[in-house]
Amino acid sequence: MNSNRTRIIALNGLFIALCYIGTMFNITFNFGGAKTMIHFGNVFCLLGALVLGGVNGGIAASIGMGLFDLTNGWVPYAPSTFILKFVIALIAGTCFTKLKIANERLKVVVSCASGMLFNFVFSPIASFLTSHFILNVPKEAATIFAGYASIAVVVNAIMATIIASILYFFLAPALKKINLKLQSN
Repeated sequence: MNSNRTRIIALNGLFIALCYIGTMFNITFNFGGAKTMIHFGNVFCLLGALVLGGVNGGIAASIGMGLFDLTNGWVPYAPSTFILKFVIALIAGTCFTKLKIANERLKVVVSCASGMLFNFVFSPIASFLTSHFILNVPKEAATIFAGYASIAVVVNAIMATIIASILYFFLAPALKKINLKLQSN
C-alpha cells in the first residue's frame, strides 16, 4: 500500500472520530418527542470533504455522525443522518474539486456553503419524515417541528461554513507539507 493511501485511510479514521466528537458538543432541543440540536459535527463533515474529497469525506461524516446517533439516543434519526451527511460532504468536496474559482478562500466558502445549502433544504424534510413516520408524531406537529428544526439547521450551516473554512486554511499548508494529495476522488 502506498504511503499516500495509508495517510488518506488514517485521516478518514481521524475524521470519523472528529465527526463523532464534534456532534457530542451540542445544544439539544426537544419538541414533543422530536429532537434537534446545534452541534459541531458539520464542521468536520465539511472539513473532511475539503481534505479527503467528497466520497471519503462523506464516508467519514456518515459513519461518525451516524454512530453518534446510534449510541446517544438518536436512533430514529440515524438513517437520515447517514444519508444527509454523506451527501453534504459529497457536494462540498465535489464543488471544491470542480469549481473554477481562482480565489481559493472564496472557493472553500462556496463549497462549504453548497453542502450546507443541501442540508438546509433536505434536513427539515428528513426531520418531518422521521417525526411523522417513525416516531408517529401527528402530521401537524411534525410540520411545526420541521420548522423549528430549520432554525437549528441555519445556525449549524452558518457556524459550520465559517469554522470549517477557517480550519481548512490552517490545515492545508501542513497537509501539503507532508505531500498528501488532497482530494483523493
